[in-house]
Amino acid sequence: NRGLRRPHNEDNYLFCGKIREEDPESTSIQVYSPRLKSNDSIVGVFDGMGGMAHGERASLTAAHCFRDQNNDTKLCDSFRALCKTANSLIHSQNEQCNYESGTTVAAIGFERRKAVICNVGDSRVYRKRKGNLEQLSKDHTDKALLDSMGITSRQPRLMQYLGLGDHMNVHPEITETAINQGDVYLCCTDGLYSMVPDSELSSIMDGSVPLQTIASNLMDAALNAGGIDNITFVLCRVRFGF
Repeated sequence: NRGLRRPHNEDNYLFCGKIREEDPESTSIQVYSPRLKSNDSIVGVFDGMGGMAHGERASLTAAHCFRDQNNDTKLCDSFRALCKTANSLIHSQNEQCNYESGTTVAAIGFERRKAVICNVGDSRVYRKRKGNLEQLSKDHTDKALLDSMGITSRQPRLMQYLGLGDHMNVHPEITETAINQGDVYLCCTDGLYSMVPDSELSSIMDGSVPLQTIASNLMDAALNAGGIDNITFVLCRVRFGF
């Protein structure tokens, strides 16, 4: 969803091989699948920066890269290569068009009985397991520095994003975790979690509620809280057996 304040949607997503290319940004986009296919096992969100079409172009470039990943490569290695490729492509676009843009990424790849988490920037991955909500990604911001200096007058700044260019190394945060029956995973841009505190996210992400209902309730919560940014998220629930 574009949200209530921004004139333009710079977010993108990857879900079941689909990305936001020509969807109307004046309405909420909803995509559902009863299961992930093995060749579409990566889901994620991308929060573009740079203003208007620039941020949208950066997030779309990254979404294309992650959609076209090599399925024969281990996910950890694939994520590192994808971040490097997307970073270089976005930087080249910036130089050719003489503007600055970039994008975050928060992605999950499912591989056998584990999930591989990848993020660059401040888009997040959460897991709800047995009533507990845990952030699995790491925010690449200077918040810790601000906190240590007692600075509360400004928002934390991004220290990593895709689009930095070849002269600066991008260091994706990559972790692996076993998946359990009933786990609910959430990838989201800051348009969701900056509006809806973790305690409320956890309350809405009830394991017994259909994912479509959870998604609607999360979107309503973000919009009702002000919807000051673009809002994009992906939900997945783990089910084993038939």
